[in-house]
Amino acid sequence: EHVFYQALNLFQIMYLHSLQIVSTSIERMTLLSLVSSAWLFRHRFPVNKFSDNYSKTGGSSSFIIRHMYRIKKYQYLLYKHALFHGLNLTAFANAPKLDMFVSSISFRLFWWGLNSSYVMEFFLQTLVRRRFMSQQFLLLLQVVLMSASTLAALPVLIEINPMFIVTSFALNFVRRHHDFSNTIGLATLYLLYSLLVRVRVESSIVN
Repeated sequence: EHVFYQALNLFQIMYLHSLQIVSTSIERMTLLSLVSSAWLFRHRFPVNKFSDNYSKTGGSSSFIIRHMYRIKKYQYLLYKHALFHGLNLTAFANAPKLDMFVSSISFRLFWWGLNSSYVMEFFLQTLVRRRFMSQQFLLLLQVVLMSASTLAALPVLIEINPMFIVTSFALNFVRRHHDFSNTIGLATLYLLYSLLVRVRVESSIVN
């Protein structure tokens, strides 16, 4: 699972930078298809459900641990539909303005925080399993990581088209496990809408 999401981060940053050197809608759609196609292979990697941790009681589970995992689930949904699909679609729609955004300090801080969170998350869990760290200290560090990464993501979230976030999140319920076709479908609808708007503008100018 860790390998999948680290690879996803690598593909996304390659996609964002590659968008800056293409010019046509077909090229942008091709790049979006490539980065989104990673989700076609998600089922080949382990899946650790958050609900398995916040639903169980007894043993090492506690009120704080259960609620931490519930918050982590919400944070994951924010990442998936806003900072991955939403960001990719916004970049697809606004490629000419992308260079300044990706090169900004706020985006670099967000990217550093995202990757650090992934690395530390799995590394710390390994330390707990090997009994080099207590579960309580892990929770404390996770609170720090979650808070820092969320704060770093706020300036990036402001730049993302909220319509892409909302529709991606809604499609997660209507067409679950279809991230690739959902994303490409939204990108296609955006292109059709843009074409319609351009035709109407040109028609009004002629008239």
